[in-house]
Amino acid sequence: MKTPNMHRGVVDYMPLAEVSLIGAERSVRQGVLRVFRPSWWRGFAYGAVIQFSHSPAFPLRDLLACVDSFNRNDGVLQWIVAVDHQAKTAFAAHMWMQGSLHNLFVESLNPLIRLHYSIEKIYKDQPAFFRRIGRLFVSLGKTAARLRAMQAALGALILLYLVWRYVRTAF
Repeated sequence: MKTPNMHRGVVDYMPLAEVSLIGAERSVRQGVLRVFRPSWWRGFAYGAVIQFSHSPAFPLRDLLACVDSFNRNDGVLQWIVAVDHQAKTAFAAHMWMQGSLHNLFVESLNPLIRLHYSIEKIYKDQPAFFRRIGRLFVSLGKTAARLRAMQAALGALILLYLVWRYVRTAF
């Protein structure tokens, strides 16, 4: 799906031969770069379904490291679904932030559920930097609420002072 400011897609990759974890990730990322040229001003967010006809030499769970936690100039791999058809198992991982492709992530698991595959699904932890930024905004919000309360109290005191001065000088 292409829009003027952001491009999105889903990659379906089935290795023809035995491939390593690094080789699978490299093939997906290079495939995206062959078809689309993301840049800092025009990103590309995508999910990937990697289908292994034979069990790979590495645990499917290791593909969690391939899911991006932040924006990249060469495209953001938001989620990955790795399917081992021989063992009838799947591993599904999604980045910490649920973006526009989250529905496709959930829908891509439905055929595997119907086929009674064993699926492990996890969401990647939010990076520490973003957790700290989130806590900072919560703290700033609380501070702003306190300042608004102090501002209201100060306004009430000034109003009382003005009324007192008026009453005192009027009589």
